[in-house]
Amino acid sequence: AGQTTARVECGFAAVNLAVPSGVAARIRGTMGLGAITVDESRFPRIADGWASVEFETAPNRMDITVAGGFGSVNVN
Repeated sequence: AGQTTARVECGFAAVNLAVPSGVAARIRGTMGLGAITVDESRFPRIADGWASVEFETAPNRMDITVAGGFGSVNVN
């Protein structure tokens, strides 16, 4: 409940993040040769990443920052 901040760092790995139902999220980050894949039906594209439409006003929300190299990060 409330606001949570998460930082995900990966080198050569696959990371799957599941944002619980009822929780808004903002996802930002960079990958070297890897990729960040986000469920854009739930977290539409914004200027610097992806975010729930109600992120700024949601009582329960996650602010996620991703940094990586060759791996992949999936957020749904």
